[in-house]
Amino acid sequence: MKRLLIINRAQFGYHIDTFKYCKFLNDRFHITYLCFDYGLPKIYNDNIDIIYISRHGNIVFRWMRLIISIFYMKRKNFYILFFVYFVGVSFSRFFYPNNSLILDIRTGSVSSNMLLNSIKNFLIKIECLFFQNISIVSKNLGKSIGLKNFYELPLGGEVFSFNPKDFSNIKLLYVGTLENRNIIECVKGFHQFISKNPECDINFTIIGDGPNNERSELIKFIDDNAINKYVHVLGYIPNEKLHKYFQISNVGISFIPTTKYYQNQPPTKTFEYLLSGLPVIATKTKENLRWLKEEHGFFIEDNADSFKLALDQLYNDLDRFNGIDIRNEYLNCTWKNIVNIQLIPLLEKLLKNK
Repeated sequence: MKRLLIINRAQFGYHIDTFKYCKFLNDRFHITYLCFDYGLPKIYNDNIDIIYISRHGNIVFRWMRLIISIFYMKRKNFYILFFVYFVGVSFSRFFYPNNSLILDIRTGSVSSNMLLNSIKNFLIKIECLFFQNISIVSKNLGKSIGLKNFYELPLGGEVFSFNPKDFSNIKLLYVGTLENRNIIECVKGFHQFISKNPECDINFTIIGDGPNNERSELIKFIDDNAINKYVHVLGYIPNEKLHKYFQISNVGISFIPTTKYYQNQPPTKTFEYLLSGLPVIATKTKENLRWLKEEHGFFIEDNADSFKLALDQLYNDLDRFNGIDIRNEYLNCTWKNIVNIQLIPLLEKLLKNK
C-alpha cells in the first residue's frame, strides 16, 4: 500500500477530523500519524503507526522538535504528506521539494482580538503560498482568508443514534466546548421559558467544559434560579461515550456567537445532531445557514431572548419533525462519505501526478 504521513499537533484521537480520516483510509494507505504527546490517555489503532513528540520545554523548543521530526520522516519515503496547519508549517516545505504535499486548514483565527485574527489569518495566507495543494474546511473560510485556489474538504459527522425519535416531550442537548460560546445565554433563555411554562415536560443536557470557569458560571446560575431538575451540566465526555445522550435527546443546540470570526467556521455538532435525527436550534452563522434547512430546525440570534422564542416555537410545533427524514437528508455528510467522496479523490489525483 502507498504510504501516507499525517502531521498534526493534536494528539492522535483528539482531533476528530484526522481521526476519522485514519479510520476510513487505512484500507487504502499505510498511515503514519506524527503528533505531540499532550499526556492525554493514548488512543490506539492497530493499523496506524503513531509517532509522539515530547512537549517538554518552551514553545520554541517544541516547534523545533516538531520540524526536526518532520525532517527525519524523509527516510520513510512517503507518497503523500498531509499537514494540518500550524504556525511555521511552511518551513517543512523545503525538506520535501518533490513530494506530494497537502496543507489542510481546519480553522481560521477565532480570537476575540480582531487585530490578532487579522495577523494570524494573514500568516496562514502567506504560508499557503508555499504549498500547491490546499484543502480547507469551508469555501467561506477560504475566501475570508483571501485564498483563491483551494479544495473544499468539509466537516463530517458521526451517526450517534439510529433510534426513531419520540417528540412527545422536549429533550435538549448541547455538546461542545464552553469556551467563548456564551452558553449561559441558552440557560438564561431556558429559564425564561420554563418560568412561563412550568408544566412543560422539558430538560436540557449540556456536555462540555472550558478553561475560564464557564462550567461553574452555568452551575451557579442554575442553582441560583432553582432549575436544577431541568438543566444538567455534565462536563467533558469523550466522543466514544456520547451515544447514549444522542439516543435519549430529540433537539440539538448549535449555539455559536455570531461574531465575525465564527461566521465561517462550520460546526461539527450541527452535522452530528442532524445525522442522529435531531432537529437543531442554531444561531445564524454563515455555515449554519448554509447547511441547516429551515424545515429541520430553528434559526436564532445569539442571545437569551431569541433562544426563549425558539423554545416557544418548539413547544407548539415539535410534532412536525421526523427524525428519520432528517437523518436521511444528511447522509452524504457522514465522515465515511466525506472521506470517500471528497478526500480519496484528492489523494488519488496527487498519486496520479507523481
